[in-house]
Amino acid sequence: MIHRDLKPENIRISSRGDIMIMDFGLAKMRSNEAEQSEEGLVIGTPDFMSPEQAEGRSDIDFRADMYSLGVVLIYLLTARRPFQAPDPLDVVAMHINRPMPSLKELNDSITVSKDTVDLIRRMTDKDRDERFISWEEVGEAVDRILASSDKAKSSSSKKKRGAGVKTTSGSSRSVRARSVSPAKVRRRRRKSSGLGALILTIIVLAVILGVIFVSGR
Repeated sequence: MIHRDLKPENIRISSRGDIMIMDFGLAKMRSNEAEQSEEGLVIGTPDFMSPEQAEGRSDIDFRADMYSLGVVLIYLLTARRPFQAPDPLDVVAMHINRPMPSLKELNDSITVSKDTVDLIRRMTDKDRDERFISWEEVGEAVDRILASSDKAKSSSSKKKRGAGVKTTSGSSRSVRARSVSPAKVRRRRRKSSGLGALILTIIVLAVILGVIFVSGR
């Protein structure tokens, strides 16, 4: 299934912590040729629309969702949409013609890993043939970033172990941050399949990056 309208508003988290994709009004099945879009018809939300959707191409495939999800990840990390203009048609044109701005250009207060920058760059390449060839390949790239963050957290924990945190009274106490285990996320994603599992991984990745990298490490 190709969603064709992935954006933050269409991603919801239940009270149990389940990640859900909403609003399949524009979705189509890959196997149903009759659902191919009419050539020249622009479908989607301008802020998160892939260049091929913006051009009104009829042969939209999963790589359009990959681009949109990459833009969602940019928004999660920077709190900025990459292209903004008063007129939605101008935003559509920007997705077609303008280079994707870097994370630093959107928010110079954040610091992310090179692997994360590379992940976003490939997901949001203007040429869909230069994007990842499958969702599985995206998942493998995410796994490598999560494994790297595992090592960073482990190294940081070893340095802080036994030191504690100084309080105003001069005493020392241990502080533990509650976080989601990347290994647990990977196991959960392997038991699942499809776009929902990938959304879960991307969002947890953004949370982990927020803890590991955004603080200026």
